[in-house]
Amino acid sequence: MPISVSDIDNVSFAITKKGYDVDEVDVFLEKVANGVGELINTIENLRAQLDNAEQSDFVVDEVEEEVFDDSSEDFDDLGDDAKKIIAEKESLINKLQDQLQAKQADDAAISQALIVAQRSADEIVAKANTKADITIQDAHDEADRIVNRAESEKQNILAAISKLEENRETCRNNYADMLRDFIEDANLKLNNLGFDDDVSAIPYEDIQPAVSEPIAFEDIQTPVDLGQTTAVEPIGVVEKDMSGFGVLSDEDDDID
Repeated sequence: MPISVSDIDNVSFAITKKGYDVDEVDVFLEKVANGVGELINTIENLRAQLDNAEQSDFVVDEVEEEVFDDSSEDFDDLGDDAKKIIAEKESLINKLQDQLQAKQADDAAISQALIVAQRSADEIVAKANTKADITIQDAHDEADRIVNRAESEKQNILAAISKLEENRETCRNNYADMLRDFIEDANLKLNNLGFDDDVSAIPYEDIQPAVSEPIAFEDIQTPVDLGQTTAVEPIGVVEKDMSGFGVLSDEDDDID
């Protein structure tokens, strides 16, 4: 059915998250277009009828002139009929003009509604595009932040690993130096006691404690003079786990 001005004034669109429902806007625009087409056809028909009425009025005027040119008796016989025809034609013309003005008003209202609907559709599309661009940019920014944070954490982990490797190498070198000093000191003491580097060559009785009873800690009043000691306590073997320090180099192997 044709669309009316009331339909245009009372039309409403469903609101979605991104604005008006695009499908409903399209349907409404299609109805507006159909209504405009029907109005155009109606206007053309009314104009044709108006032209015919004006043409008929022109014929009536000619008849009226002919009647007035005739004798007064003949005019009296035909005057009432002619006036009736003229009045009917004038009434029809006025009615057609009123209808034409009403249709033109409807046409203007529909055109205005069409413009408003088109602007609303353009605004909906523009807002949707803007929101889409903002969403995409936010996603890119978040991805960049995640990548940068991951890269920073990676660098921190690599720095920590490098620091641990440096500490491991330092501990390894310090431990090797400690073992080397310990062995050199042990060899020096053995040499001072008149023994070779071979610890197994020392007689067992020569390395026993010089006292037969334990000495209480509180009985020791003065420092012990190591030069007067005649016996050496056994040197226990200390096993160390060197697996965490890697493989010893040739220089480290010389300490054995």
